[in-house]
Amino acid sequence: MKKEVSAGVIIYFKKGKIIKYLLLKYKGLTGKIYWGLAKGHQEKKEKILETARREVKEETGLDLKEIDLNFKKEEKYFFKKGKDLILKKVIYFLAPAPSFKIHLSEEHLDYKWTSLKEAKKLIKFKNLKKILEDAEKYLQRKSS
Repeated sequence: MKKEVSAGVIIYFKKGKIIKYLLLKYKGLTGKIYWGLAKGHQEKKEKILETARREVKEETGLDLKEIDLNFKKEEKYFFKKGKDLILKKVIYFLAPAPSFKIHLSEEHLDYKWTSLKEAKKLIKFKNLKKILEDAEKYLQRKSS
């Protein structure tokens, strides 16, 4: 079985008690359209945090200055690529948005700033919903 590692960042902004998350609209390998977070493949000799920063920059144009290293979540899932079954591991970090000016890469169809409630309606994957819930709890605890 083949394995792939990716890294991503839950990008958010917080004003008072209101927290919004940046979701990206993808067109998957099978042509299915889905909402997710900024993430991508780790390149050879690249540290996982470097992957996360690079992918966010490539996919959104955002240059993350501040990443909260106390929040780190991992997601694992299987998918098919041709005849191969791939075990995918994605490591997510958390970072405040340095700007609201998003410059989407060609691999994305759209973006949206959403509440947790709205994000959970748009995202189809249980693991990712749970990671966003954990981020929300973490951010609420951090500010209290």
